[in-house]
Amino acid sequence: MGEIYLLIGQAHHLGGNIGPARAYYEKAESTFRKAIEELGDDSFFLRSNSERLREVVEAHYLLVRTAGYESAAEEMRKRLMEVERDFGEYLTAPR
Repeated sequence: MGEIYLLIGQAHHLGGNIGPARAYYEKAESTFRKAIEELGDDSFFLRSNSERLREVVEAHYLLVRTAGYESAAEEMRKRLMEVERDFGEYLTAPR
């Protein structure tokens, strides 16, 4: 489901529909986080899902930053840093 929410969020993002894009990015992030919590320590699983989680948070950050939502952009920047800190060993390369 996280993948589907991400794709729908990206479609809204590309269409300039900021509100719906943000809502779907939030759903995607929540879904990936829950999956990571529930499925545990499998390194392949953590690698693939932590990379997707980073992509979601990064897309959300870029959306709010380019839309001029400064406080939301700052929150998303912090979330992105947290993902990179918490899952850094599973991420293939820093962005």
